[in-house]
Amino acid sequence: MKEIPLADLLKQKTWDKDVVLWHGPVERLRGWLGARPTVELDLLDVVPSDFDPAADTSHVNDTFRRALDERLQAIEASRKGAQVLIVRSAPLLERFGVGARPFYDWHAGSQTMTILAVEGFATEMDFPPEVEYDGHRLRNYFEQIVKARVVE
Repeated sequence: MKEIPLADLLKQKTWDKDVVLWHGPVERLRGWLGARPTVELDLLDVVPSDFDPAADTSHVNDTFRRALDERLQAIEASRKGAQVLIVRSAPLLERFGVGARPFYDWHAGSQTMTILAVEGFATEMDFPPEVEYDGHRLRNYFEQIVKARVVE
């Protein structure tokens, strides 16, 4: 994954189906975006209210994917001009096996950019020996689904 200075990306007159990763506090990202038209989508709001972590994974993943598509279609339908979509709780994309495709389908074009915000990666944690933990799983996941990481 290549790193792109956010300021350089924002200077462009048009964007090229940009779905990028922001690693850091969302408040700092908002500061960089300034007065640009933005919409925030917290993926926690997309999780179905009757979510059962023990339920059939494929059914739960499909339900989440459909709900996300509906939210993104509604955002796109109400858009007027250029817009940046900030996606909070982005690690849920990995949990539900969604990837970045819905954002490319519904909110990526010459006038739109999607920024997947990840506040941090827990890479240095100690767990009991019976717990399997891969501290790099999320970082590896995002490296596969986005083209670039934006940096300050």
